[in-house]
Amino acid sequence: MFKLILVLIAVLVLIIPSQAYFKDIGLGVRPMGMGGAYTALADDANASLWNSAGLSQIKKHEIMLAYASIYTGLKLELYNGDIDQLGHHFISYVRPLDSGGIGLSWNTFQSTFYDENTLCLSYGRRLFRSLYTGINLKRLEWSIDINDYSKLDDDISNIQTSRDGFTIDLGFLLKPKGKYTLGFSAENIFPVNLGLNTEEIVSTNLRSGIAYRVGIANIAKLLVLIDTTYRKRDHILDSRIGSELWLMQETTAIRLGLNSNSITSGLSYRLKLAKTIIQMDYAFIYSLTIENTYGSHRISLCLKI
Repeated sequence: MFKLILVLIAVLVLIIPSQAYFKDIGLGVRPMGMGGAYTALADDANASLWNSAGLSQIKKHEIMLAYASIYTGLKLELYNGDIDQLGHHFISYVRPLDSGGIGLSWNTFQSTFYDENTLCLSYGRRLFRSLYTGINLKRLEWSIDINDYSKLDDDISNIQTSRDGFTIDLGFLLKPKGKYTLGFSAENIFPVNLGLNTEEIVSTNLRSGIAYRVGIANIAKLLVLIDTTYRKRDHILDSRIGSELWLMQETTAIRLGLNSNSITSGLSYRLKLAKTIIQMDYAFIYSLTIENTYGSHRISLCLKI
């Protein structure tokens, strides 16, 4: 379906044309600066939609606001000659609890007339010793504006122009003594059909990862992460590698990442005011599959109280 947004769908699904809803185009600024290798880390407000088990690691209230300009410079010309702009917004709040942490997040992908929204309630806690687990309850919803072009598509009803459904995610973290952390998450475990006249099941995604931490002469901290993501519906396996180097008493960070679709980089700066931490993040994603673009740019602000 969705013949009405031919160019947009080509961007969304990249090289996978079989299912267009809620594609994994990357979430969060810090994770994407590391190429999307974040499953075994998940130690800030980004954890809500990466690995909910990571919420149990968060010790302060966190509020995160993020925005992404996707494929900047790519001129997606619509049927009426207008230029579409692809954007991504993310808002997350995490509250630490004695036994773990709870979070609420809203994630949206927006174009000129097509929107996807994910509302997520998350909970993570320590099970025993070094094993942590978490769960997400998610509401997925998409909507489209009716226009002269969409009326030509038999799959789009003039009455129903949106669809929503619920599903869950499960996450696990294993933190043995030492420098390693292992992570696993299963997304969209319950099948949810978001199609109108035809069945469109949102894909189950499986993520696994390993993170390795090392100190460098007491002046820097280095993180190296490797993730593997499997998209069940399309049988697509993707490997991701990322790194994060904290300098200057952990006030400044540099990131690099690589996956099958992009090369990424990122920066962070932390400002400490008494017990409050303000962290600003930036990520640049250079696509290896989409041409004629200046890359995707992501920025976020996180307040830790």
